[in-house]
Amino acid sequence: MLCFCFVYVPSFQRQCQCYMEEKTSLLYLVSDANVFVARSSDHRALREFLARVLRNSTLRLFGTSTLETTRRRIQQMLAEHNKQLKQILEDAQNIRNRSIQSQVDVLAIRNFFLETRLASLTDAALPSAGHLLRRISTDTLRLLPHEKRLSALFLLYAHKITSLGSNAETAIHQILCASQLAHDDQLPSCSSSCRGSAVDEENKKMATIPDPMQISRNTQIESLSSEPRRRRRMSEYDLEKSGTKLGLTICAHLQEGKMVAEVTGTQDESSQAKIGDEVLAVDGTPISDLKSASEAEVLLRKGRILKMRRVQSVEIKPPEPPPHLADRSLLTTSIREEKLQKSICELVETEKAFVGDLEKLVRQYARAAQLAILESAEKLLKVQKTFLEDLIDAAGDLATGACVVSSPQVKDSMLRISALFVNKCSKFKVYSEYSAAYLRFQQTIIKQSAVRDKLRDLNESGQQNESVESLMIKPIQRVLKYPLFLEQMIQSCPKESVEQRQASQALSRMQALASYVNEMQRLQEEYGSLFEQIIRANKRYLTTNNISIDFSQLIMFAHLKWLNSDDKKNSDCVAFVFATLILICPHKNKAKNCRIIPIRDIEINESETASTNTLFVFVLIHLNAHDDIVYHLACCQAEIKTQFLKSVRKAAQNRRVEESAKRPVSGSSHSDGGYGSEKHEEKKF
Repeated sequence: MLCFCFVYVPSFQRQCQCYMEEKTSLLYLVSDANVFVARSSDHRALREFLARVLRNSTLRLFGTSTLETTRRRIQQMLAEHNKQLKQILEDAQNIRNRSIQSQVDVLAIRNFFLETRLASLTDAALPSAGHLLRRISTDTLRLLPHEKRLSALFLLYAHKITSLGSNAETAIHQILCASQLAHDDQLPSCSSSCRGSAVDEENKKMATIPDPMQISRNTQIESLSSEPRRRRRMSEYDLEKSGTKLGLTICAHLQEGKMVAEVTGTQDESSQAKIGDEVLAVDGTPISDLKSASEAEVLLRKGRILKMRRVQSVEIKPPEPPPHLADRSLLTTSIREEKLQKSICELVETEKAFVGDLEKLVRQYARAAQLAILESAEKLLKVQKTFLEDLIDAAGDLATGACVVSSPQVKDSMLRISALFVNKCSKFKVYSEYSAAYLRFQQTIIKQSAVRDKLRDLNESGQQNESVESLMIKPIQRVLKYPLFLEQMIQSCPKESVEQRQASQALSRMQALASYVNEMQRLQEEYGSLFEQIIRANKRYLTTNNISIDFSQLIMFAHLKWLNSDDKKNSDCVAFVFATLILICPHKNKAKNCRIIPIRDIEINESETASTNTLFVFVLIHLNAHDDIVYHLACCQAEIKTQFLKSVRKAAQNRRVEESAKRPVSGSSHSDGGYGSEKHEEKKF
């Protein structure tokens, strides 16, 4: 059985043939007219080495360490090749024409290259030799020696699927270094001027592949990764022969169906032409119009004036080594970027699914059944739709599933997503309102059998994961998942980097939000029913004074002592600071004992003289037209007192700003009933 695969040498942009004969434990590397053979007594180690070579070469070919990106690009190339093949067969008048057969064979081999690479990336079984040979034309198979058909097939079409004349020994050296072979274990070259003799003599030159577990990590990978890559810039010029020779070595070969010629060597360092320059035309005849390398050779030998294209190169930072070549104890940049891309993509995709679930909850259940949770669910949906749009914009190409995403793009996406979480955190407080509504729904649905039946009928699919209960719990789960996503991203960011600091800030905000939502849920469980009683009993008073008891407007709450309360035996109470009022609730949990004080009618006296080492006293005065009501309150920590009074002052200031914005420009006291406080009595229940 033959295991057939192909590798790629990045330094020379070259395709090589690599396959293994399992019965004899031989590994073959074929490049142009060169055959290299290695063997190992450990068959498993040989296969592992082969798999590493193949995967590493594929990642190097596409210049990335992201398997998903590489897989998509290969699939795109396969689709393009199949399109070309279909077009060739449709246009061909005679399928037996040798030229047509040659084109079909070359596309079959190229497809096989890509299919093999794709299998290596997904850990699937590599395509067999027969899988390729079944696609090759019968006339071509007759030309191949039966015992060496794979090698002969590759060599037959080598001039059409790879460039000619490179240093294959150096190429093999690059492959071995990239696959963790030590320098002393390189496969020897057995170059030959004749392809057939190279195949016949392949077993005369052999080297033993070391055990992968014994391979030294101190390979020459460092020297390879330090070689700079170059970005090409083109400029054209003319070159004229001064004699019979130019003093240049020019290589002509087919590239993507067109003949190209480029300078591969110079005899004189002062020559105008440089290695890598491309020959566009000779005496006005374009090189791309030629059919073979022999025609190009004749034209170059007889021609006088060459139209050249200068290849100017700019050094760019070399890429990080492949993940499996780095120290296993450290995350390489490529691995971090791959994980970061995966986390960002997962965040975007799950956010899309979450918004879809919210839309289904509102449309299919809440509106149809007129649930009390409808209002908070619609608010949450509006917030999340806006967040999703901003998230897709921040993720950029990562949100669209782009095949190639550069490191700067990943960094930019990370920074923008982190900033988005920081800026949107305050909007996510709507989760506390939804959480409270969800809790009330759970408490009341048990007694409402008619509503339960209607919700059951609205579940069109009949699946449990589509039920109203499963959809309603998802927002509670979602807000707790955001910190987990950010933690994954932080772990994938370089230490002490800008993106890590920004992500850490976002994580801190979202963790605080998660704690806030949990705390609001706990308060709803403990005080929710009491607040509903107070709201029902004081609906008119709350409406008249334009104030409300709403968990989404809760700024702070604290456990205090009400020193001048009616109940002298038990002075413990809980004070809630809302955006428009202060609510003082004795621990008896009875609505009639609670006090509602509009925030605009409060005056503060810190009363430092009354404080002790264990009690920190302050005074709240409810300004009233008849008699001002004074509340002597105390807490056990100075920090709580400071924060409570700060929250009261902040709420009062915000309230004044809101009311002044609503007043008419004329300032007429008759237009809004006057600016003074409305006459009312302290509400005691």
